[in-house]
Amino acid sequence: MVYLIVKISLKAIDISHCSALTEKGVKGFFQECSTLYKFWAANCPNSVTDESMLQFVDQEELTSLNIDFCVKVTDASLGPLIEASPPLKELHISGCVKITGKCVTALIQKGNYQLEVAEFSNLSQVESFMRIRVLKELFLG
Repeated sequence: MVYLIVKISLKAIDISHCSALTEKGVKGFFQECSTLYKFWAANCPNSVTDESMLQFVDQEELTSLNIDFCVKVTDASLGPLIEASPPLKELHISGCVKITGKCVTALIQKGNYQLEVAEFSNLSQVESFMRIRVLKELFLG
């Protein structure tokens, strides 16, 4: 049997609230879609995890990330993603209870001043965001 592997040319994926998707499925997206600029997976707590997010570190065109309420994502995967990615314009991590203010501070220290939309909850380092002059929307929940 012969399998043909085809790279997918998707630029944006929104799998928010997709309860049937597994962690393996999310990893497959990352492995096959090398030029994503938008990945939205809000409320996918079982499929979006540190392990699946680490597959995403090589996305060089990523500018919009929404992982609201993906409770298995921690600083261990978001940190490397922030370090490796180009400047994000949009970041949603509300309800990600294992992501700390330390990781978000790293985003600010990286000089990510293209961030226009930030949605966070339960963070104490609000003053850090005041240094991002292009920030248009800030949701702290």
